Amino acid sequence: MSLSRTLHTQTGQAVSPPPATGAMGARVVAIEAGLQALDEALAGDASERIEQASAALQRCLGEALQTMADDTRAGRATDAELLQRLRRARERVNHQQAAVQRVTAALGRTLDVLLPREQAPATYGALGQSPAAKALTAYR
Repeated sequence: MSLSRTLHTQTGQAVSPPPATGAMGARVVAIEAGLQALDEALAGDASERIEQASAALQRCLGEALQTMADDTRAGRATDAELLQRLRRARERVNHQQAAVQRVTAALGRTLDVLLPREQAPATYGALGQSPAAKALTAYR
């Protein structure tokens, strides 16, 4: 599931991302690094590393949001290349979420097979079958 930080052109040729400038550029680089760390943690299957990488990525995303809001208030537009890199980061997050959801669903199905759930008694379907109802009818 690991995604590389190296970008690929239409012909498949690998290129490094362009250097980021300014505060927003630094935030985008931090987000990309956070995504890479989360990719590696998910691939390594270490829950503590996943938690740490996820928390660090959330902080980076929050800082980027604040920087973008500050830039907007100051009338500074975000560079088109940075916006494109943010879109790619969003796609990576969506892929990670989908992968985690697939694993969670598979785990749930496995647990249901190994540990079947007990059927809850129906509220009205089995009147007179509860222990209390049987106790009350025992003296009639």
